[in-house]
Amino acid sequence: MVRFRWAVHVGGWDPNQEAWSVCEAALNEQEVQEVRKFKRNEDRKRAMVSRLLQKKAAREGLGLTHEDVAIKRTKGRKPFVASVEKEQEDRRKQAPNFNFNISHEGNYVVLASEPLCVTGCDVAAPEEHRLRSIGDKADDFFRSFTKVLTEMEWKDIHGEAGDTEKLDVFRQHWSLKEAYTKALGVGVAFDLGKAEFIICRDEDKRIKGIELHIDGKRQDNCSFSLHRLGDHWVSVAKCPPQDIVDAHGEFRKTFKVPSLHDLYLRKELVAEQPEFVLMSVIELLPDHLKKEYEMHDEDMF
Repeated sequence: MVRFRWAVHVGGWDPNQEAWSVCEAALNEQEVQEVRKFKRNEDRKRAMVSRLLQKKAAREGLGLTHEDVAIKRTKGRKPFVASVEKEQEDRRKQAPNFNFNISHEGNYVVLASEPLCVTGCDVAAPEEHRLRSIGDKADDFFRSFTKVLTEMEWKDIHGEAGDTEKLDVFRQHWSLKEAYTKALGVGVAFDLGKAEFIICRDEDKRIKGIELHIDGKRQDNCSFSLHRLGDHWVSVAKCPPQDIVDAHGEFRKTFKVPSLHDLYLRKELVAEQPEFVLMSVIELLPDHLKKEYEMHDEDMF
């Protein structure tokens, strides 16, 4: 089964103009303009790597050529591969509902894909830079999120001794909520306060399980995992394909198995969650551009 977990550390990526131009050559004109509209260099780098990751996922997941990859978004801004008519049949058999999600914040851009369930992922970076602008304590930061987290979630956060630990647990809860809404494709309209996550930990505070409750009722039709990337947290959500919110229906049409019955859904939900693999930018490029990128990327020498 095709199940990708990829991460790129963009914080340490500093391409020169020639190497950047090679990356732009991997995008279509619309994508190039989308990346260029960002004013901050860090935002442009995240946007670039985000698009390169999506194209690589489409090539490897569906056997598409680089030229045939077409990425669209649902009304809720969930990305999907639209050029399914040119996919390789053997690849589609391995991933009947191939879909992915992307997230970028701080030093990382991440991508998660699933073969049958719809997936969402979210990376949460440390809040230190925001704390400097609003105050020195975690509680100053938390005031902006009072209604977004539940009483039980705040209890979990404030159960930690210091600000660093509290912020770390906050990132876990926030990332889980974001990953869940992105899996379903509901966008910003969803009331995050309705979704409560209970993170089960052992006596050494290692995460042993994650439960989702909606309006106080436990939900067993989705599964979640948390992954540490340096000082960032990444959440991955897996949900039934029949629960996707797709106003125009284009994404849903790419599913070969639009609905999973309980037995098959359970099998997917308990499937082992792979860890994230760190990748370099050159690994994301199509083969015909890698040699040229090597010639110009100063970090390669």
